[in-house]
Amino acid sequence: IGGSNEVEDANKLMTMVNPNRVINLVNKITYRQSASLLSFCDYYIGNDTGTMHAAAALNLPVLNINCFPADMNMTVMSFPRRYYPYGVPAVILSPKQAYPECKESTKPFRITLGCSSNEPHCINTIDPGVAFRAFQILKQRAAENNCTPLYCC
Repeated sequence: IGGSNEVEDANKLMTMVNPNRVINLVNKITYRQSASLLSFCDYYIGNDTGTMHAAAALNLPVLNINCFPADMNMTVMSFPRRYYPYGVPAVILSPKQAYPECKESTKPFRITLGCSSNEPHCINTIDPGVAFRAFQILKQRAAENNCTPLYCC
């Protein structure tokens, strides 16, 4: 699921997966329909905060993959701390390190988002194997109903 700005990425992803196991609904359904579709899911894995909070409202465990690098100073106003999914088991996965240009950036968004790029940048350094392990941790936390967010990289 996703909006018009994610069509190219979704099409690329579809070339890497078995099309009989994945339904591409990017830019094909409304946000309300996307939220409704979440009610058929067991987990939410993604970086979109709007959809993440809709999933949390449906009591879905959340694996939030975000762009805020773990080696940057995270304040209470930083995205992962301020907008984590409330009241559900959650693992917040961040890149280990910021690219030098992000770490040294003086852009105002750096303090809240971490990555100073307007395109996927620091988030691209998250290894898929690490994301898979984070999902395994999320499943365990969901089984325990542990709703304290876990930040990891």
